[in-house]
Amino acid sequence: MNNDRGMKKWIPFYSLEEMRGSYKDAISNKNKIKRPILSDDQIEEINQQLSIINNNVAKIHYFDNGVINIITGLCKIYFEKQILIVNDIKIEFKDLLKIE
Repeated sequence: MNNDRGMKKWIPFYSLEEMRGSYKDAISNKNKIKRPILSDDQIEEINQQLSIINNNVAKIHYFDNGVINIITGLCKIYFEKQILIVNDIKIEFKDLLKIE
């Protein structure tokens, strides 16, 4: 009978200083997801909302390094650079998933 203990078997190695980084990387990589693919309708909706939210408060859902983040704050849009800045966080237009 094969009883795999998953990540538990690696916990003793966490006590070794040089293994901590590898252990944390393995845990964080396990939880990452692929970039969601947006439909044409979703992209069009985001483009419309971008013109409305400039210098207003909005709730932004965006993809960053395998994780979907949600942030609320005052939005500054720079169309020429294709970026949105919310609370000093730069978000590229290609990473936007939803705007509320």
